[in-house]
Amino acid sequence: MVAESRANQSEMDPSHRLGENRLATMLGKWSDGDGPLHRQLTAALAGLIDRGILRHHDVLPPERRLAAALAVSRGTVVKVYGQLAEDGLVNRRQGSGTIVTTQLVSATTTDGLSSPLFERNDSSIELLVAVPDPLPEALDIVSNIDLGRYADHLGRDEPAGIDPLRERIAQHITDEGLPTRPSQVLVCAGAQQGLALVNQLFVSPGEYVLAEDWTWPAVVDGVTAHGGRIHGTTLDDGGVVPAALKTDIEHFRPTMISLNPHHQNPTGTRMSEERRAEVAHLAAAYGVVLTEDRANAHLAYDGVVAPPFGAYGAGGQEIVTDSICKVAWPGLRIGWVRADAQIITQLRERRALSDLFSPIPMQIAAIDVLDRWDELTAARVRQVVDRRDVLYEACATSLPEWRSQKPRGGLVSWWEIPFGAAGEFAAFAQRYGVQVASGRQFAACLCDDRHIRLPFTASEAELVEGVRRLGLAWNDYAARAA
Repeated sequence: MVAESRANQSEMDPSHRLGENRLATMLGKWSDGDGPLHRQLTAALAGLIDRGILRHHDVLPPERRLAAALAVSRGTVVKVYGQLAEDGLVNRRQGSGTIVTTQLVSATTTDGLSSPLFERNDSSIELLVAVPDPLPEALDIVSNIDLGRYADHLGRDEPAGIDPLRERIAQHITDEGLPTRPSQVLVCAGAQQGLALVNQLFVSPGEYVLAEDWTWPAVVDGVTAHGGRIHGTTLDDGGVVPAALKTDIEHFRPTMISLNPHHQNPTGTRMSEERRAEVAHLAAAYGVVLTEDRANAHLAYDGVVAPPFGAYGAGGQEIVTDSICKVAWPGLRIGWVRADAQIITQLRERRALSDLFSPIPMQIAAIDVLDRWDELTAARVRQVVDRRDVLYEACATSLPEWRSQKPRGGLVSWWEIPFGAAGEFAAFAQRYGVQVASGRQFAACLCDDRHIRLPFTASEAELVEGVRRLGLAWNDYAARAA
């Protein structure tokens, strides 16, 4: 009885009631095909349900009002609703209306997009993951942690992090342009764990999350692990296209927008200031949670580090995930989530269930890293710029037909091959002792077959030799295709 009562309450929730004009927009040019109108409309509505755009417990408009919006007879809509009910796609109840009644999406149990990136072959040069070496300065910090300075905090088992670190992170974010209090900070094991905790809180079975159409695989896997659906929004050289994002928000009614706007992984693009402000205001206007991954934001070769979305004064629900890992040392595994204090309280509970709290010595090391942030960032940028240039020079020699725009920051480059299938070529290249990832592993909604992502985090010698092997593989691949 309790479950039935909750279901009935959900069905009566105004957020589940679809207006006839909105549904008409979702249907688009539904009557352009052949056959009777009622069959075309039935097929169009069934398609929306099958793709998850119309969701469990959505209440369809009354027959007369939908008929008027679509310029068809009421009898046509009655027939359509009847057929959908026979097919088990809707439930018709007196006093409640016509209710979508599909099975909720279950969490995936198969390997996600991320899995192939962590495959290892000891006989190959691995150009798969964008994980930089530890900076010598960061290792020096870890080797000289002064635990005595924080003796009062050594016995603390606080899931949100020790107070001195939360205070230091809050100051760091404030300095970036977003005023932040320590109560708005949760310490976690890297930005990826932060995003995982956010997904736990906001993603439910059947709900949509919008991301870039090319995105870090863990974004896709993290959503689908909770039974959610991911949709990729159009991305160009300036980041997510606001007009496309607006259309997708209206169409998919997402529970969250999850973006990587700073030296985006995998494409290396940087979202413009103008678009950042527009995206922030769009999310606020539609009441959608906006999450940004800032792990690569600080690796700007020109020193231009854009502020978080929340700095634009849109008044929405913005969440930041970030870490010290890409700048200092991935092995430090200290990151954070910045959000409203109420959200941090809920995330804290989930963090406690995950791994209780981050190691105290690492939290203390993170304070020292943030105290030397500008110095460490400059050292990392010098390193990755040098390696980027080595990679591009090697590609110009060994892969002159491949095309890529040099990124202005971050750790990866995005290459377009002139013909063939990138996934097929990536598998072919393994025979030559080099592992690379194709665009297919970064596609939120479509299967790309023309892009290869090349990180420049390996040593210079490995980059040169890895690209040389890629060149040999490409020459043979091209010869076979001729």
